[in-house]
Amino acid sequence: MLDALGLICSRDDLRARGCTERDIESLVRDGVLRRVRRGRYVSEEDWRELWKEGRHLVEVVATHLNSAAPGPVFVGVSAAVLHGLPLYRVALDQVHTAIDGARHSRARRRRLA
Repeated sequence: MLDALGLICSRDDLRARGCTERDIESLVRDGVLRRVRRGRYVSEEDWRELWKEGRHLVEVVATHLNSAAPGPVFVGVSAAVLHGLPLYRVALDQVHTAIDGARHSRARRRRLA
């Protein structure tokens, strides 16, 4: 998980490095950065070097970073990838979570390159 955490930078991190909102949008549009979750980015070069499990792990960690405390409980393949378990022929197109007390959920499919 620490490796994935090291790959993710936030919008605030980018702004602290001198990027404007327009710069960030341009970096995403030009394929230098990939937006993995709202306000969370990874370099496109790092993304391309990751296996599918690594990409999913980055998305799981970004989801955790964007969640209010205590955060979601990751289930299914998302929990497996956190524990470093091998996955074979498993669709990794969405982060799977369970939120205590939630009355509804929202799932959004995301095509991974």
